[in-house]
Amino acid sequence: MAGGATRRPCRFCRRWFAADARVGDEQFACGDAPCQARRKKASQAAWLEAHPGYFRGRSEKHRTWRREHPDAQRRRREADPVLRERERVARAERRRRSPSRRAVEQDAIALQLVALPGDRDRVPRAVEQDSMRAQLHVLLGVASRLPPAVEQGPIAGALRVWHDRGRRLLGGIDGAARAP
Repeated sequence: MAGGATRRPCRFCRRWFAADARVGDEQFACGDAPCQARRKKASQAAWLEAHPGYFRGRSEKHRTWRREHPDAQRRRREADPVLRERERVARAERRRRSPSRRAVEQDAIALQLVALPGDRDRVPRAVEQDSMRAQLHVLLGVASRLPPAVEQGPIAGALRVWHDRGRRLLGGIDGAARAP
């Protein structure tokens, strides 16, 4: 072996590898990514075991610092476009997964299934499908702008009002039957 590197088995995958001469007898994992990940995890666990109270009590210190420097996060975000983009993507993902958005989608879909007697006879099937799809998109767009609600009741009530108003505004399809 060049440079005096010795061969030994990896502690994780058991394949033989040539240890780096600069590390010497300290190296016990090969360079494969899974073995390096396991080595890092074991190393971190050993460090935490040797320093059990290191992370305790730090939250109050951080909270105090944030109170004393209220604009620090905003300034950092403004200075770093990569961080801004990462936070924007994360915020969009949180909105997408939020319970209120799922509630809005469920209620909007349920509203589409409610039809007045005789509607199916007056509207051709293709037109009905297209208008339902467009109506669903509009309702979801408007309802997604509502602030998150703990209960589905306020959102569902607002959707029903908007749905009825939209049907009245269409005039030709259902307006005559439901106009006030």
